[in-house]
Amino acid sequence: MLTLAGIIGKLLGAMYRIPLQNLTGDLGFYTYQQIYPILAAATIMSLYGFPAAVSRLSKEEMVKGNDIYNPHYIRSVFFMLFMICGGFGVLLFALAPFIARLMQDEWMVFPLQLSAALFLFLPFISLVRGLSQAELKAEATAYSQLMEQVFRVAIIIFGSWLVFRGLLHVRSIATVGVIASMAGMTLSTIVLWFFFVRQKRSAGNIPGSSTINWRTYLKTMLTFGLIASLNHLSLILLQFVDALTLVPQLMKLGFTPLSAMEQKGIYDRGIPLIQIGVVLGSSFALMFVPTVVEKHKRNQLKRIRDAFSVCIYLALGATAGLIVLFPEVNRLLFMDDQQTAVLQILALSIIFLSISITGSAILLTSDYASFTVVSLVVAVMLKWLLNVILVPIWGTYGGALATAGSLFILAAMILYGIYKKLSISPLSFIPFFPPAAATSMMVIYLYAVKCCFQAEAFSRLHLLFYVSFLIVSGAFLYLTVLIRFDALNKRQLLALPLKRWWFSIYTFFHGKR
Repeated sequence: MLTLAGIIGKLLGAMYRIPLQNLTGDLGFYTYQQIYPILAAATIMSLYGFPAAVSRLSKEEMVKGNDIYNPHYIRSVFFMLFMICGGFGVLLFALAPFIARLMQDEWMVFPLQLSAALFLFLPFISLVRGLSQAELKAEATAYSQLMEQVFRVAIIIFGSWLVFRGLLHVRSIATVGVIASMAGMTLSTIVLWFFFVRQKRSAGNIPGSSTINWRTYLKTMLTFGLIASLNHLSLILLQFVDALTLVPQLMKLGFTPLSAMEQKGIYDRGIPLIQIGVVLGSSFALMFVPTVVEKHKRNQLKRIRDAFSVCIYLALGATAGLIVLFPEVNRLLFMDDQQTAVLQILALSIIFLSISITGSAILLTSDYASFTVVSLVVAVMLKWLLNVILVPIWGTYGGALATAGSLFILAAMILYGIYKKLSISPLSFIPFFPPAAATSMMVIYLYAVKCCFQAEAFSRLHLLFYVSFLIVSGAFLYLTVLIRFDALNKRQLLALPLKRWWFSIYTFFHGKR
């Protein structure tokens, strides 16, 4: 249930920015993308970070035979979360003018200060989600996540429509995004309150401990809670670096402030498409990760092989397909083909980020999370350095190379960490020929079809059907070739959607073995 809710939420979170750009233009898209890393960080902390820490602490209390709904325990955990999240909020509010100056965009001061209020919603949301997950109840997290996301997306699209009609200033879309996130978290809080009351009533009258080890609790919140968020923050942190550095560096190249903002708005078109590709590349692979720490070496190898096989095969197909189709996808989704080459370079991020997310999850379950933190810090610093060096020379091409390059280093470091911790080289499980053959055949097929049609003359509706056909048929060809060469086994096919269809193809090629 949590996996499905996560996939739907990520797809919604990526796809709503397409109508947002269509309605507000590249300047509006730039403005929203400047505030988006803050909004995303708050959401991720409330979904993956602090709930994981609360769940860990609550499980320890349950093992001791204590009631996790004991008022003393609830108040203590809530107070600790409130102090940590409140500290983040106060720090962001105080630093908002400085951050806006780094962006060279004073308009962003108010949205940044307003976004600080989001962190006040995190304590209760994280507390209830963590308690529910400790009891292995997924409904509270899944339902609140989906309702929060749908409500937030609806408000953002409505605000974008108001901008399109001229009822709001285009730069107001950042404030709309913050208000939408606050409204979504308010709804999530209401939903979670009902779950909290119901779970508390059904908990019984088990005695609870009146002693709290504050040092242990604080360490768990700050380390485990934040580290659990980092696996989902890789791309967000790189976006934040772009938000701080890209426009100032473009201005060094000779762009005016307004044209630099529009250039970044076009550059940011690649982000939602990267996110969709990463969802395909990592979400299904992560299904194998929770049981990756096995007592037997053989089972451990099997799980890691399954996770990385699904990750690399799906991410490689998504990356290659998007690069080939980006001219048509750019016109379909964003109404012109500006910076297509830049966006094709950015598309390389899909496979590197998918590998790093899958590998980071394995390291986290293997109690080697510190290496993930170090790797991410190195990648973020490298991204900042490359932006400062490359963007004043090559513009947004330099920004795209900086993103792809830093994610490549991140993926390489994560793979090295797995080898160092588990003495396993994940890429050694991947045979070269099947993915190379599948990718080559798909690329040749897509270019052959494109040569037969003059897509430049298509209307947007015709382009929709044309691109949809190429995506579906190209993906079918790619996976069929992989199955034909026995690259995907039955366990791995179980992780894919339409598994009965793929099983029938597997049976056709290989029989019922």
